[in-house]
Amino acid sequence: MPRVNTRQGAALAAQRVPFTTHGSLSGVAGTSGTFGYLPADARNLYGDRANHITFTVLPYATPIAWHDDALGWIFPAARYSVTTSKQQGAVRAALGQYVTV
Repeated sequence: MPRVNTRQGAALAAQRVPFTTHGSLSGVAGTSGTFGYLPADARNLYGDRANHITFTVLPYATPIAWHDDALGWIFPAARYSVTTSKQQGAVRAALGQYVTV
């Protein structure tokens, strides 16, 4: 698995290639197996759609974006730390189109 910077990780996420950054951001195939600080509505969606999730982007243990094979890229409308917000912005910019929940 490549170890990259955040911008490179965001580009790999767009291609759904597993990665880890020199910081806290990573991308994994399928689900992460954890909900972290996801808000309840996003947590329910992530759990209910687990069989359809092909890729998850997360800093530490909170999914900030995931790809659903039927719905496309999904971003929770949650706000986190300054660092995580920067990571969210990088991933959003790399993906272009997504659904916010």
